[in-house]
Amino acid sequence: MDMFGKIAFIGAGNMAEAMIKGLLSSGFADAGNIYVTNKSDRDKLAGLKTRWGVKTSHDKAHVLEDARIVILGVKPQDMECALNEMKGLLTQEQLIISTAAGLSLDWFEKRLDKDYCLVRTMTNLPCQVKAGATAVTMGKNTKDSQRFIVDALFSSLGIVMHVKEDMIDTITGLSGSGPAYVYLMIAAMAEAGEQNGLAKEVAFQLAVQTVFGAAKLVKESGIDSKKLVQLTSSKGGTTLAGLKELENGGFTRIIGSAVKMAAQRSRELSVSY
Repeated sequence: MDMFGKIAFIGAGNMAEAMIKGLLSSGFADAGNIYVTNKSDRDKLAGLKTRWGVKTSHDKAHVLEDARIVILGVKPQDMECALNEMKGLLTQEQLIISTAAGLSLDWFEKRLDKDYCLVRTMTNLPCQVKAGATAVTMGKNTKDSQRFIVDALFSSLGIVMHVKEDMIDTITGLSGSGPAYVYLMIAAMAEAGEQNGLAKEVAFQLAVQTVFGAAKLVKESGIDSKKLVQLTSSKGGTTLAGLKELENGGFTRIIGSAVKMAAQRSRELSVSY
């Protein structure tokens, strides 16, 4: 089933590939209707074509022609140049979705010479396995029918949250950058297990399953995560000893600072470009 028609990806980075994989595995998009272009990396395009069977080209006009959805996955510092190249190729009927950190709808409107149907999003890498978290802000010219398309597209990759645009930077720090914090924690847990005598693969698998299971329990039980901390701990027990060490190291404060700093960087990007 192909419910979206032709989708044009401008930019072929990690997030674009994650979205392509998620869309194809969901069955909602056909590889023959996904077109990808980038600035200059021919090897990257060739890899996407080989792995996923999508259409690739350095001809932006060919990629954009008759596209129903245009996904802008270009780095913030390269976005203005990309938009200049696409002027005259984009149409007001197309749904234009940005996944770039820090660039506001107003930023795009000031650089485009027409009133396009714009959507700003912040998604994350787990959309590759249909477990993503995507925040969405609809532009002033988007239609109700296009909101349905946005919801269908990103819900095929995980959960979708509609938010006010001034919350996007915070969401960038929380869920956009958040997977990297979790990956770092998994690596640290696995390394600690190995240092304390476990085989490397055993430590890794236990760390991954522990994080996966903990998140799954929070999601499916509906129990508050702080309550689950209490349920997992007992006075004088092993978990409490570990938790005390985490707090002695400022674990909660450091996570909060990581989210804050990533959100701050997102805000800085909005004025840097």
